[in-house]
Parts: sequence; structure tokens; C-alpha cells
Amino acid sequence: MEEAIREYQAALRYKPGLIQAYNNLGIVYKNQGRYDKAIQQYKTGLKYHPTAELYYNLGIAYQKVGELDQAREAFQRVLEIKPNSAEARRALELLPGD
Repeated sequence: MEEAIREYQAALRYKPGLIQAYNNLGIVYKNQGRYDKAIQQYKTGLKYHPTAELYYNLGIAYQKVGELDQAREAFQRVLEIKPNSAEARRALELLPGD
């Protein structure tokens, strides 16, 4: 996984707006349990282009660190972009509260 991190970081140095690299790097960090780093990658990618996939992954990462309000907001943003997202709808239903 460390090699993947280096490769994505190199890609981002070469092309800073490469959205998929931010998303994939965030996924690698999330899979390592490094949620703060994952959140940082997703948020940086969203500055370049807000996508449903980035918001969804951001919501999952926020959920993992117990930031449920931020998770809810991220899942709602998914639905603004992609109203038929069953994944985001299900994630919202499973969040405690409200």
C-alpha cells in the first residue's frame, strides 16, 4: 500500500487536479484506518471538482471517526449531485440521530 501512496502522490505532483488520484489515495488511507488523511484527500479533491463519489467516500470516512453531522452533510451532497444514489440514501438511513 505504501507504493500505491507514493504513486498517487507522484501523480498529484505532476497533475494536481487529478480527481481520481485524490479519491484513490483517500481509499488507500481509509483502508489503512488513517481516516484523517483520507478525509484530507477527499476534501482536496472536492476543491477541484465536487463529485458524488468523493462526497460519498468523505461521508464514510467522517462516519468512521464519529463525525456524524459531517457524514450526514456529505451524504446529502451526494444526493444533490446524484439524486438516485441508493448507497447515499442507505448510508443516511443507517446514521444514528434525526
